[in-house]
Amino acid sequence: MENPPTQLAHLQRGNRRQSVAPPSPAQWEGVKETVRRVYIENGRNKDDMRNIMILIYHFEATNKMYSSKIKQWGMFKNNGDAEKAPSVGGEGMSKRKRYDVKAAEKVFHALLDHAIPTNPASVHPPDIFKHQELVLFSVYDYILEAFNRGGYQPDQLLSPVDQTSITWQRISDKAYEFGVMFQKSSDKQAAEAYNSVIRQVEPLAASAHPYMMIKFWRVCYYLHRLGKKIRDYWHLYGFIDWFHRLAEAENPSNRSIVQLLGALRRMVQEEDKHTLWYTLRIGHLRSIHCLQAVIGSNNHPTVLSMWANYAKHWSKQRGELAAMIRQYEESLVAAKSQSPPSLEHEIFILHGYAYFAFYVAQDSALSLRLSSELLERTSLFVERVGVSEWRLEIQAFSMASKLTALNFKRSSPDSAVAYMVRAIMILERGDKECRARALGLADELRSWYHEWGNVVEVEKMARRIADMKTSLG
Repeated sequence: MENPPTQLAHLQRGNRRQSVAPPSPAQWEGVKETVRRVYIENGRNKDDMRNIMILIYHFEATNKMYSSKIKQWGMFKNNGDAEKAPSVGGEGMSKRKRYDVKAAEKVFHALLDHAIPTNPASVHPPDIFKHQELVLFSVYDYILEAFNRGGYQPDQLLSPVDQTSITWQRISDKAYEFGVMFQKSSDKQAAEAYNSVIRQVEPLAASAHPYMMIKFWRVCYYLHRLGKKIRDYWHLYGFIDWFHRLAEAENPSNRSIVQLLGALRRMVQEEDKHTLWYTLRIGHLRSIHCLQAVIGSNNHPTVLSMWANYAKHWSKQRGELAAMIRQYEESLVAAKSQSPPSLEHEIFILHGYAYFAFYVAQDSALSLRLSSELLERTSLFVERVGVSEWRLEIQAFSMASKLTALNFKRSSPDSAVAYMVRAIMILERGDKECRARALGLADELRSWYHEWGNVVEVEKMARRIADMKTSLG
């Protein structure tokens, strides 16, 4: 099925009203029962319904159009408060910190870069569409639950600070490592990484936490990407099925996490893997918009980081890059002027910004500036704290070293090698995760020597890599 590519246009256009052509009577008739099910039976508000209709059914209409048509159809809710967006925040939270969440912002139409299909969705859509609906409903409900019951604040999302957020960060790292090791035929290391993902997710099903929606989609992306390459989605299914069973054991069947994982589990079993890919994509997109609405800021570092990851992994469009750069610059300036200064906060923002500049914007000058600055800041952290264990700041050091080296690879190969060698030596002093990342950099450096035709260095690196693999067990 055709799916609408998404962009980052919300950062530039904000909530400016865009003209939407009214759907034809035939199009309205085609979605009537879907609207009834979503709006009446499932009790979603108009913003939420509009989100669903655009992302799943490619049907676009304004809230005013929906209000008129719903009145014409006689679809009235019994609950007069049904249209009110739920608020986020506990009883003890000040009014200023109560964030009204609208699941679908009025900018979703700006995320489409082609015309809405002329053929409306079927009056009785196949189950796959209902699974997609349930995924998007559940993302919204889960985020509300996490903030309402957990009492989390936006500042707590700047970097992993509690055990749950740290665990989700490690799960994401291990899922990435698993894919790399599997493709390199490092069977033992790959098995250890995957088993670590499965093992670490065990305690996370009992309660809702915002960091799940920040990292869960990346984990699914890494496992789906591997499944696509090897034409076998067993690892993705195994992860979702296990997490679903854990969630069922810890929660009522109507809890959002059970509903979300159950819908995804059923979709992994379907034959249409492209539809699964698209569902993971819009689930990620939905999470960003909901978290952005809760946080109440376009330039919150976590929101920007999620947009950067989304743009790299899911979207084939370059998006509104200038707007995103502006948002990152504002966030970085604010971090540098913070009193008292926080090295960790600066590193967190620079990490996301440097990643975006290299992988999404593909701006070599900006990338060199940011990777160099990030390397300087993370080197200070390494001197102060050391590299005893893998954590976000060490991950940022590893990435900054690699990106700086890549930026110098053509103009100054010797400098590029020096950055890589230094990073490898430092990471080798850390825990097993650090040493696994050192191995990845060493393998990258070996490929550079091979590319340059330096046979002697290729052989040296091959021996060193063999020793590193032995030390990993």
